[in-house]
Amino acid sequence: MNKETYIKNPTKASSLSYFKTVLYENTPGLNISIVDETNDATLNKYFFKLVHFLKDISKPILPDGFSLTDISVEEYIKHINTCYDRISIAEDYFKEYDKYKVFDKDLCIALKDNITNEIVATCIALLDKNINEGIIDWIQVSKEYRGKGLGEYLVKEALYRLKDKASFVTVSGDMNNPCNPLGLYLKCGFTDKTIWLIEHI
Repeated sequence: MNKETYIKNPTKASSLSYFKTVLYENTPGLNISIVDETNDATLNKYFFKLVHFLKDISKPILPDGFSLTDISVEEYIKHINTCYDRISIAEDYFKEYDKYKVFDKDLCIALKDNITNEIVATCIALLDKNINEGIIDWIQVSKEYRGKGLGEYLVKEALYRLKDKASFVTVSGDMNNPCNPLGLYLKCGFTDKTIWLIEHI
């Protein structure tokens, strides 16, 4: 896929970010297509993609009782793995991103509980300087801390950090995720919802 086609319509040009599209576009055995809508409860089959054009971005306010903190890549991976029942990533997961020059530690965000010092919410965003695309790759909040505005803060903080670096930001996710990330991203100003069917053939 060429850059111009993707930049013109990033949610409909590919189900993935541009660098992942280039990386995986020749993967055999997959059927990938756009669908109008789905009420199908089939897991790991339907995915959304959204875009944000970084208009009117302001610094978000951190919810009371929490603070930003610096953690290692290994700690990010550990937190990701504690937040999901069906997903687990290996410690070398982000080495591939570093190889393609999209990983930026300044776009990694971690929040801790000020009382327990426990890491309770994390975000990993990426920047593809090749086309100035920001990518929100991972957003997760520990189960017992959901519903406190931490997810919304992470998304808005990622957008704030990307606003002077990227021309637009994309995000993809599972339509059937019980945490409803689609609703969160729409609330934070993402638009152009496109639903992709991705299935093995």
